[in-house]
Amino acid sequence: MRAARWALILLGLTPFAAQATVPRDTLVVATQLDDLISLDPAEIFEIGGAEVAANLYRRLIGFEPGLWDRPVGDLAQIWQVEREGRRYVFVLRTDARFASGRTVNAEDVVGSWRRVLAKDKAPAAVLRSIGLSPERLSIAQGQVAIDLPEALAPGLVLAVLASTAASVIDLQAIADKPEGWLGRNSAGAGAFELAHWSPQERVTLRRNPHHPQPATMARIVLRHVAEPTTQRLMLQRGDVDLARNLGPDLMAGLGRFPDLAVAAYPKAALYYLAVNRRRPTLAEDGALAAIKSALDVPALVAATLGARGRPHAGIVPAGFLGAAEEGHAAPKPAPWPAGLTLDVRAAPPTLDLAEAIQAQLAKAGIAVAIQPGDSKTVLTRYRARRHDLVIARWAPDFADPHANAEPFSRNPDNGDAAGERTPAWRNGWVDAEAMALVEQAVREFDSERRAALYRRLQAIHRQRGPFVILAQEVEIVAMRRGLAGLVNGPLPEMLRFESVTKP
Repeated sequence: MRAARWALILLGLTPFAAQATVPRDTLVVATQLDDLISLDPAEIFEIGGAEVAANLYRRLIGFEPGLWDRPVGDLAQIWQVEREGRRYVFVLRTDARFASGRTVNAEDVVGSWRRVLAKDKAPAAVLRSIGLSPERLSIAQGQVAIDLPEALAPGLVLAVLASTAASVIDLQAIADKPEGWLGRNSAGAGAFELAHWSPQERVTLRRNPHHPQPATMARIVLRHVAEPTTQRLMLQRGDVDLARNLGPDLMAGLGRFPDLAVAAYPKAALYYLAVNRRRPTLAEDGALAAIKSALDVPALVAATLGARGRPHAGIVPAGFLGAAEEGHAAPKPAPWPAGLTLDVRAAPPTLDLAEAIQAQLAKAGIAVAIQPGDSKTVLTRYRARRHDLVIARWAPDFADPHANAEPFSRNPDNGDAAGERTPAWRNGWVDAEAMALVEQAVREFDSERRAALYRRLQAIHRQRGPFVILAQEVEIVAMRRGLAGLVNGPLPEMLRFESVTKP
């Protein structure tokens, strides 16, 4: 009877009349998987795909949990930097095995990256951000060599090689597979392999028996549960071990359940308010200064995001190299009579932020009308520079400050036909000093000097940049008390299940 009941759980048919019993060797997670489109590292550019792929694939470089600004070897045992910073040579570990049992070799590494570049989808841009191209990748005596077109900060290069786009696949395993096969299957050397994926229902991972340090759980079951209320009910009943999408209202009463616990995981995503300097009413420096000085950011973050966000004032997320330590200034109202519009996605928490910002600006004599819309509508207006103000969310593509510093600062062509349409371009901001600092920092080899450059850049942003960085996102997870070993870093590719243990 117990086995039959577990089969119902896996199928998403758990009856609500009695409490389920999840097997000790299985972790069941209630989450939202509606953005899961593909599991092919050459195609993944969504949060859900990156989180699953993090457990299916390994990269040359990784990060020690909690030390997200310090790259370490994953598939790479050691590496050296040559030719004044333009050449990287990686010696691979000899104990890494794909789920097929085959040893990972240099041909798999180089071939995987060349495949990403050849498919030329969104992940290819991540590899190209450091100048990677097929001809700059080579193999010599079983070692992987990269020859960059110019010397870049090693931290940036290694962070890109730790991204989802740099995942290493088993080329022999997919050699005879049809196009698109890897989007619904796996061929990696991670702690798990894909057992089953039913879109909009569940993803099941099973332990990779050939991993040098086999995962503690035999299976990971990610169940798509769209409604947070349902997630909470399932957690309380024992249908799942962990729920990832509970809001503050649903978290509030969990203290009454002694077998449940809550954990907070800072993420790298930032919520920010952007000011379009191309608008005549916002072109003068006084308008920008009035908006910035009127906002009590800690108060509005506390009132709207609660535990889901921490006030943060810099474009570099906390935990990354060069993150600014300065907080938000106290509000000093400076009236600005022009009526403005504020574009925002019509859903919490961004709509809540918009209403709080509207109220604070109104106290300072700045009238703002909220224009709510769906994500596509708001983003389309933002990308076309048709906004006055907009609330947006930004997450970096890799764990290096350059991932945020460049898009928020670089705008070499402010024309409507510009090729680079960064957030700086969207808001019509051109600052030669900021762009020069970005170029200097990306080529600085000394990490302390590089961090200082990013702190200078953020001081410029606070003073005259068109962005008010509001908060850094925090993921609040509810789980069975005693569950341990979950690694949930600031980026999606840092969610790892291999060390999870259950009481």
